[in-house]
Amino acid sequence: ALPLLSSHYTPVTAQTLAAVASGELQQDQSISQRLNNLYLVEIALERAPWTGVVSRDLFPDAFDSEYIMVLHRYGIIGLALTFIFYFVVTWQAWRNRRLLPDVAWLVLWTVVLTFLYGVTQGALVNTRMGSLVFVILGLWVAGLRSVRRTTRERASAARLLRRLWVGAARNV
Repeated sequence: ALPLLSSHYTPVTAQTLAAVASGELQQDQSISQRLNNLYLVEIALERAPWTGVVSRDLFPDAFDSEYIMVLHRYGIIGLALTFIFYFVVTWQAWRNRRLLPDVAWLVLWTVVLTFLYGVTQGALVNTRMGSLVFVILGLWVAGLRSVRRTTRERASAARLLRRLWVGAARNV
């Protein structure tokens, strides 16, 4: 049994897992639909591989992959920029984890879960939840600036006190 899921999703999830385990992926509606969405990649690569097709006309009713959607709409350039965004945010959060450890870990987990969510579960660009990632990132950047400014102010104050001390010592 799958105790972490609601009673509504447990049979669907069990059926999907059974399809994956048996190798009959086309028989599962959820997996089949995701595989069928790959035709958008083919269309984008045929018509405008670098800049994308930028058309919603070809989207099916249910569309799940953020990365297929970005490739279709914005091409290889857009997909590369998306992955660069994830890399830079992850790298900056890791690099600054000592300044704001709790917030850095929140950002790291947010980015990792958002990345995984975009693989198969949904397109954040078209959901209200997608803006939450940017709110969290904005709070993190504001916190980093505040901590860095405070650190610079302390360093400046320490230099000033050192100069005053050295000057006072010379006058004695």
